[in-house]
This record gives sequence, C-alpha cells and structure tokens, in this order.
Amino acid sequence: MSQVNQQAYATAIPNATQYEFMLVPQGGGTTIYHTRHIGFRFNFAWFTDWNYSTTYDVSVRVQTNGNWTAYGPSCPITSPSILTPSIRPQYCGLVMSQVNQQIYATEIVNATEYEFKLVPQGGGTTVYHTRHISFRFNFAWFTGWSVNTIYDISVRVKINGTYTAYGTSCTITSPGTLSKFIYSDNEFTPSKPYNLDEKEISLNIYPNPSQGEFVYLNIQGLNSNSTLTVSDIYGKTILHQTIDSETESYNETLRFDQQLNPGFYMVTVISGDQKITKKLIVR
Repeated sequence: MSQVNQQAYATAIPNATQYEFMLVPQGGGTTIYHTRHIGFRFNFAWFTDWNYSTTYDVSVRVQTNGNWTAYGPSCPITSPSILTPSIRPQYCGLVMSQVNQQIYATEIVNATEYEFKLVPQGGGTTVYHTRHISFRFNFAWFTGWSVNTIYDISVRVKINGTYTAYGTSCTITSPGTLSKFIYSDNEFTPSKPYNLDEKEISLNIYPNPSQGEFVYLNIQGLNSNSTLTVSDIYGKTILHQTIDSETESYNETLRFDQQLNPGFYMVTVISGDQKITKKLIVR
C-alpha cells in the first residue's frame, strides 16, 4: 500500500454483522486485530501498533447470527513506507501575526512525538520544541526565539521509540511583537506566555492493573470539547462518552456497566486536536 488510507476489501458475506481483520507480520512481531461493524474493508489508518514497510499476512472472519466463522485464507499486504514529516505546504512563507497562531505538520500514523526545529536564516540560536502526540505548534510554546525573524522550520517524529530524520524545511516569519507576553524586570525578554490556547493533555489511570470493575481517572489540560473512549485490543468500543468538565482538570471514577474480562484495553482521550492513549491492564 502507498497510503495509510488506501482501502483493502474483503469478500462481502450476506447477513454478516461484523468483519474482524487479523494482521500477522511475516517477520515476527505483534499480531494486530481490527473489527468493522458491517463494513468489509479496512485501511492502515484504522489500526494502531503496526509498522511501516512491513508485510502482513491478512485474514478475515465474520460474525453472522452472533457466531464467528473461522479466519479465511490469508493474503500478504505490505504497509506503506513512512511519510517524510513536514510542515503543511499552506503555512510555508507565512508571516505570523500572533504568537498563538497555529502551525500544523503532516500527521504521521503511530507517531508518539513531534519535534519541531527552528533555524534562524540570519544566524543565531536554533530552537527546538517537542509535542507529545499533537502535530501542531505555535510560538507561544517556544522560548528563545526572536521577533520578526525568518526561520527555516522542519519536523521529525518518533515512532516505536525511534526518531525519523527531519523533513524538508519550510520558511515562516515569527510575529513582529511580543505583546502577548508578560515581561519581567522591565526587560524586553519574554518570561512566561499567558495566552496559550491549550495545556498539554495528560492522562493517569489507577489502579492499573485493575480488577475490571472501575478505575480512577486524572486528566489535565482539557478544553471544552473532549471525549473518552475505552476499547479492547481488537478495536471494539467498550465505552464512549463526552467528558463533562468546566475546568482543565478532570478527576472521576470510571465505572463499567459490566466487569471487564482479563486482558489489555486502550483508554483514549481526545481534547481539541490533542489525543492521548494509555493502556489499561485488567487481571
């Protein structure tokens, strides 16, 4: 496959209510599952924990009348090669007017960190900033940059604990004023930005491992548009709800309608364009 959203289709089975795809890496590694309700197609963008440029033996089974069939014969499919991360083209050449104006990079599937590098064209200090999960940045999140300065900006991502190379740079001019900053000791030096759009989102789950009846959640950095999802390793949604919080902090007990079976589950919080996922172990 050349793209993460390129579709692969299974044979359509009459009266099938679910299709479960199983991906087994030929060179060894973690087997991946994904369940589709009704739909008999998949793409790599719907999966997690897969590797780029890897050949998988893909097979599928279906559920009819509440019963699962056996998996059918497998078919080898090679996952896409990793994209070179870069700033999105529409932002190249931009002269920024606000320190909290957002700049977006290309989103890379399975990336856990995005590291932005700003190199001033006229010489000076190179500035770095790392974002966990999120593929955007603004100058309010950096320190050490200069106003009204042309920067060559590039980005690299971390996948499976390893950073890619930096992608092609993109020229962006920093804002012409520091009026969005608090000043200290009457010096023309930013001390702390106060007009940040969002805080970094964080998620803590305890106890973990759990007995599967309930867990306590501590979430920081929320905005007003946030959701919480718990899914099993096959991608089946166990729980999905809107987070009702008027503050950036959320501390609640999450109780499940039925006790979870022993195994691994993924707890995902999406807040604005930030996303964080943590593994929950049930014993």
